[in-house]
Amino acid sequence: EAHDLAAQRAIDRSRKELGREPAAYALVALGPAGRLDLLPDRASQTALVYEEEGPAERGSEWFARLGTRVSLSLSDWGFSLLADAPQCSSALWCKPLSVWSSYFAGWKQKSDLETTRLLLQFADARLIQGSRTLFERFRCQVRGCLQESRFLPQAVVDARKQIVPCSAGRQDDPVAGNGQSPLLSGQQRHGLGQESTLLQA
Repeated sequence: EAHDLAAQRAIDRSRKELGREPAAYALVALGPAGRLDLLPDRASQTALVYEEEGPAERGSEWFARLGTRVSLSLSDWGFSLLADAPQCSSALWCKPLSVWSSYFAGWKQKSDLETTRLLLQFADARLIQGSRTLFERFRCQVRGCLQESRFLPQAVVDARKQIVPCSAGRQDDPVAGNGQSPLLSGQQRHGLGQESTLLQA
């Protein structure tokens, strides 16, 4: 699978240049990538979850650098990166498990369409590389959020009418709104990504 191979090579390079990871981690594919339904011209969505072990500052820095390298590798291999979707290169989507837990706790209380569409992407979470045990703990939180959401059942019906297609970025994509492609430009992909309104109070 080209998508996972691109990510794994970035991880291998990071280990050689940065040393071994300071704690257990899981690199997770979401959405179409999680369903193994992703071609090189389609958008990739990823997340990084890691344990809080050792010096917190060193851990967050190491995984932030890893996330950036993974996203750049995916982009170099031809995979598109959505500007306002989970990317492991963004500080928002590269967090210890405790922070992910707080994300899910907040999301399950929301009823807006944006949150619902995001949760549907997490429903397809799949481990690319890392700790299977940590990933299962992460996925358990995802399932709990989906099951406990007070608004998801009806919202799913509405969300499926506007879900981002695998060919996201077309001018007729309703999610793009004004006809502008939501795909990252060459300059944007080198940053940490845009902040999501999902994490605002």
